[in-house]
Amino acid sequence: MHKAFATTLLLFAVGSSGCNRNRVSASSIEGQIGHAIEERCPKTTDCPIRLRDVTSFDWDKMFYFDYAVPPAEREKAVGFELETEEFSRQLVFLRGGSIVRNDLLPTDIERPIKNEIVFESEKPAYWITCDNEARFTATRGDGGTGIVSFHLKSMSDHCR
Repeated sequence: MHKAFATTLLLFAVGSSGCNRNRVSASSIEGQIGHAIEERCPKTTDCPIRLRDVTSFDWDKMFYFDYAVPPAEREKAVGFELETEEFSRQLVFLRGGSIVRNDLLPTDIERPIKNEIVFESEKPAYWITCDNEARFTATRGDGGTGIVSFHLKSMSDHCR
């Protein structure tokens, strides 16, 4: 009896943690940025923002990596070793050449995740880096999927 209960509890814990990995929580960096965008941009399209204005900490350089970017390429882009995972979206913030935030973001390679942040630049890329002066056009919508997400399109030369 105790073994069956322990097995059931273990399966529930593993299953629950998997579900949480595929959702944006309000307390996560992605959830905080999304909430700040909603407060500043009540309309759903073309709201200009600076990322530094919707983050609660100081930083001077940011990297966003899509799930398709291998860990070795991420480390090469940032310039040093960092905690990362294969097939995971990631946001890294630096200040003075040191990491101040390194967040593995909820990832589902088959479909969008509700309230996820998607960074876009002029040219198609799987990762983007910006300084803290970068400006974006924020758009909130579902792209026809029924799953609301935030798209931040770079509108300055502070990203590459």
